[in-house]
Amino acid sequence: MSDVWEPQRAEAEPVQVAEAIPVNQAFSVDVVFRLGWSAVQRQPGLALAAGGALFALQVVPQLVQQFSSLLPDGNEVLQLGFAFGGMALGLVASVAVQFCTAGVMVAFQRFFLEGEADIGTVFTSWRAGLNVLIAMLLVGFAVVLGGLVLFGPGLAAFGYALYWFVTDPSSGQIALPFALGVVWLLLATPTWVYATQFLQLVPVIAALEPIGPVDVLTEAWERTNGARLTLFVLQLVYVFATVLSLCVCLLPLIVLIPTYLAGMTAAWTLVSKPSAELKKLEFFAENAPDLLT
Repeated sequence: MSDVWEPQRAEAEPVQVAEAIPVNQAFSVDVVFRLGWSAVQRQPGLALAAGGALFALQVVPQLVQQFSSLLPDGNEVLQLGFAFGGMALGLVASVAVQFCTAGVMVAFQRFFLEGEADIGTVFTSWRAGLNVLIAMLLVGFAVVLGGLVLFGPGLAAFGYALYWFVTDPSSGQIALPFALGVVWLLLATPTWVYATQFLQLVPVIAALEPIGPVDVLTEAWERTNGARLTLFVLQLVYVFATVLSLCVCLLPLIVLIPTYLAGMTAAWTLVSKPSAELKKLEFFAENAPDLLT
């Protein structure tokens, strides 16, 4: 019988959250990265394993594809082999990333709740990983469908204007649909940004809560009410840090990724556990006393 720890998923019940700390406070930039960095310092082995695995899964397929362009001319078959091999490897890696991400969150939550962590959890949290994978697939479907509904009319207006621009530029049928398209997209873009902030909580909830993928999306949507601006700022900071890491030979990602995942796990623990229970946990008592008072 495996001794690997992961959340019980036998009963698919709604998340019972005794919210000790508001979401917009727990998921602030300061709290997420402060607690994430503290967790990484306390669990360097877990952080290195998590960061290294996720780094490899995201970088290696790209390197394989890029290698095909370095082969000398006359090796078309070999070039195609590396190109398609990189694409296939990328597809497998994208699935593996979801499982590994879930495993990292489960491992860090065990550390927060029990004071210990098992590196093997990163690679063996199959049920949590499957829940994250299915939830993210549903998110992808929802994003595509929502994008078509939200941006479709504006793009249709642009298409109508383009049609008349190509067929009869002097018809006078260009300015109005073009202007309508611009206005529509200007209104749709902030709406899209506002609506999609719930996506940041989807993998966290899917990995750590014993509910199904559909309930995960519902829970994430409800939990982001009143906290979307905070999550948007957090996303901007993480994206900026990621881009900065890409500019310095990618290696900082090995630290940035587990720091962010540990911080998101800590933040969700703060909003999903009663205050009385949080005060008994050594990690939060030492690293977040200001949040528990």
